[in-house]
Amino acid sequence: VEAERAVGEKAIAKHTGELSRLPEARPYLRASAAMFGMLSATMHIDEAIAIARKILVMDPLYPPEIRVRLVALLLTSRQLGVAFEELSLCDQDRAETAWAIILARHLSGDLKGASNKLREAKKKFPLVAGLILDKSAEDSMPEELSDEEYSALQCAIILGDAWRGSPKSMQWLAEKVGA
Repeated sequence: VEAERAVGEKAIAKHTGELSRLPEARPYLRASAAMFGMLSATMHIDEAIAIARKILVMDPLYPPEIRVRLVALLLTSRQLGVAFEELSLCDQDRAETAWAIILARHLSGDLKGASNKLREAKKKFPLVAGLILDKSAEDSMPEELSDEEYSALQCAIILGDAWRGSPKSMQWLAEKVGA
């Protein structure tokens, strides 16, 4: 609220869609992103979704991981239609997007689509499935991570709860990857 007042309603309205270009708005965006992170970490899903949507209206590109974290919450709360809409706006080359699409397709009953995307994702992001299936594997990662390891770990952290919230999806994934 304090950060929002500092920017001003007129400036926010004028620069909606590109607010991060306004230097005085960046603290407001950072505060909003921090609030989103806190609410999603404490599983206040509806409030976190509302803040993420507000951030994405103000600036769809700030920061990029907000949208994929929003997708994770939408999948957790089974808001599949909205999750698919948001996924279409995500960077399609990111591990988080690929593994979110797999889960969304599985949850929606599109097993063929989920299997096809899983086949692609296992080739492109081979470490992710193990981290999703075995949360304790996150703790055994080396301190210094390669880019591939870091990407896989981030993906598992962002999407892990959404996957683990669906035992049927976890069982399907374990069967598909042979775990």
